[in-house]
Amino acid sequence: MGRLIFIGTGLMGGDWITTRGIEAAREVDFLFAEFYTSYIGDEGVKRLENILGRRIVRLSRDEVEMKERLFKYLEDGDVGLLVGGDPMAATTHVELRLEAERRGHRTDVVYGVSIFSAAPSSVGLQHYKFGRVVSVPWVSEKFMPRSVLEGIEGNLRCGLHTLLLLDLKDGEGFMSVNECLRTLLKLEERHEMGVVNEETLVVGAARIGDPTECIKGGALSEMLEENFGPPLHVVVIPGRLHFVEEEALRTIAGVRDDVLERWKNKIESFCPKGPTPS
Repeated sequence: MGRLIFIGTGLMGGDWITTRGIEAAREVDFLFAEFYTSYIGDEGVKRLENILGRRIVRLSRDEVEMKERLFKYLEDGDVGLLVGGDPMAATTHVELRLEAERRGHRTDVVYGVSIFSAAPSSVGLQHYKFGRVVSVPWVSEKFMPRSVLEGIEGNLRCGLHTLLLLDLKDGEGFMSVNECLRTLLKLEERHEMGVVNEETLVVGAARIGDPTECIKGGALSEMLEENFGPPLHVVVIPGRLHFVEEEALRTIAGVRDDVLERWKNKIESFCPKGPTPS
């Protein structure tokens, strides 16, 4: 019975794969990759193949969810599945791991750098002060989910920061910071919850971990006009800020003092002041 090894490739393609990940990818009998939520083109795959010294067979998310192709190969040897970021961040991979264990296959995980830890680090906010992660989908007249604003509001009422993960469509591309912010305004216009407006402090981050990484912050109305370049993008809406976090937003994201002051006052309407976290 073959072993199934999930191998995280980290951020922005394969440049962040760990030494342990490289070793595991070289040791398995069959090597596959699924980059559904990663921005890695043919050149990125070739670069990763050069690092590993072997060919990679790419799978679609549907093929991974169907499972049977991988299990066929597991009958003949060990299988490695390369996944962007951290492998167990996606429910699909957790389900695949559990099914493999149920069928008697041993599983291992080689963890990778994930957007869930890299995003707070990149913008200079304290990791433990982030609340629930919120996904922002593309909307339409018939699909305007209130849950997006509810997630942000729930975090703000606790003084917590919110990491927004932006939607993608197979073959149609990735949502940008600008599209995300326009979506938030559309949702607010529909539901009138008073959570987001043009003065909301937002931080956009693009291509985290890449040499072309771009971090910009300010009032939502200002960030709507900014060019963040190619994907992948995420957005952070800060909650209550420690003075070190304020300095980080000034220095790293270029947030102006007047924007910070307005936002600090706004936070009090969501989360009446307790002691500032240390």
